[in-house]
Amino acid sequence: MKGESLQKRFDDKYVPEPMSGCWLWEGAIFERTGYGQMRMNKKIFLAHRIAWELYRGPIPKGEGYHGICVCHKCDNPFCVNPDHLFLGNHLANMQDRNTKGRAPNLKGQNNPFSRLDNTQIIAIRADKRSHTDTALDYGVSRHTIARIRQYKRWNHVPDKEANQ
Repeated sequence: MKGESLQKRFDDKYVPEPMSGCWLWEGAIFERTGYGQMRMNKKIFLAHRIAWELYRGPIPKGEGYHGICVCHKCDNPFCVNPDHLFLGNHLANMQDRNTKGRAPNLKGQNNPFSRLDNTQIIAIRADKRSHTDTALDYGVSRHTIARIRQYKRWNHVPDKEANQ
């Protein structure tokens, strides 16, 4: 424990998975993301970033808020195998996520901050009253109603739901 090398502490916290080649992290997990984490010098670091530094060397600083990301080729947040990791900026990481179909769908009613749902959008488009009157009923702005009716917002919702 105390005085144990970082390499030894790290190596004790993963198990190789022979089918995928992933090294599955068995240490602490950051619940929100599922990524492994490890404490070093009274700070918590992501395990896959530690793996990169132990086996590949320092991670360059990079620009922007996120700097350089350590990304997963295998898309397994538990994996700390350096052969499954690559470096990229935040944009490259998000593009990789999107290409692999892992981006969350937060459009329209799937967005937790949305005030409206698909059924209401259909009703708003069918409503012949003024933007102002309709907006008052739905608790949104007149501008929002106008944009919905012009298909500049919520354009992914058809005029009628397919299952009606």
